[in-house]
Amino acid sequence: LRFFLRSSNFAMGNAGSIGINKHGPFIEMADDDGQIKRMVKTGDEIVLEPLRRVFFKADDVAAISCKLHETDLMLTLANGTTYVVDELGDAQKEAYEALCRIVYAED
Repeated sequence: LRFFLRSSNFAMGNAGSIGINKHGPFIEMADDDGQIKRMVKTGDEIVLEPLRRVFFKADDVAAISCKLHETDLMLTLANGTTYVVDELGDAQKEAYEALCRIVYAED
């Protein structure tokens, strides 16, 4: 897993396949390998639906968290929508710190 932060962009995931770009007050996450997922509640079940791209306002981020027993990151928006960046392996901590920097960076 590789991460890099340059200006307001960084990539994470297997071979840097997950890209995160800051566009003014907005953030775009993109991935063609299915590691970005939206948590969808259907009745009593929770389904993780793979996404190619997601675009949201940085001010809408309510929480960024790391799972304890898995190497995933969770990003929760103010409206309750949760996105999961799946299977980061040993780079989970670095990804968490980089995501916090880009979400909370001043423009």
